Amino acid sequence: MSTVNLSKQTVNLTKGERINLSKSSEGLKKILVGLGWDPADENGYRTESVLVQPGFIGKLFGAKDKVVERTVRTGSNETIDCDAWLALLSGGRLLNNMDIVYYGRKEYYNDSELVVLHHGDNLTGEGEGDDEQITINLDKLPDKYDSIVVGVTIYQGKSKGQSFDNIKNTFIRIVDEKDNFEICRFNQAEMAEDKGSITFIAGKLYKDKGEWQFTAVGKGTKDASIGDAANHYRY
Repeated sequence: MSTVNLSKQTVNLTKGERINLSKSSEGLKKILVGLGWDPADENGYRTESVLVQPGFIGKLFGAKDKVVERTVRTGSNETIDCDAWLALLSGGRLLNNMDIVYYGRKEYYNDSELVVLHHGDNLTGEGEGDDEQITINLDKLPDKYDSIVVGVTIYQGKSKGQSFDNIKNTFIRIVDEKDNFEICRFNQAEMAEDKGSITFIAGKLYKDKGEWQFTAVGKGTKDASIGDAANHYRY
């Protein structure tokens, strides 16, 4: 795994690459995690490439495999509702459901101080820029938390027949709220490598020797809910 050399410009990450956030912006205390996506199409259909193999008789006459384009339904004509979430981990583990921040639990407090804020639920993914945002006060985060998983899950994706095959232009970006400096961005244009995935693990923030780092994960899973996805970090 490579480490990015930093400068005062946005670093575009590739899958598996990491960046030292603490060294990228002096006095880093509060960050904004922005996530975005777009529907793959507007009409509930998309085009895909399919490998067609000849039958037994065709092979006898020398027929070869060929790739054809076909139009298929995306699984639902309904809008796709993606939900961004965070899981605060202690020792690399999720210890409590209260440590999950999402549209249903938008705030995390340490005593009376607001530490994490989910800014609201976007139901369609329409429009430019971030579709959902989460703010994290790193300097107020209790020391017991050493890492933070950042994920996106399609609401009722399994029951609606929706997956990240129907999503494009997926990205995550980390912004220093002090001066609105975009430290890094990870663009995963298509989710085709993880067919049928309902959850997208975008990245992971973690503390190493007192400094916050970020790794671009970019992994799709078939976890049908935020709870199911977060459960992988319990053990």
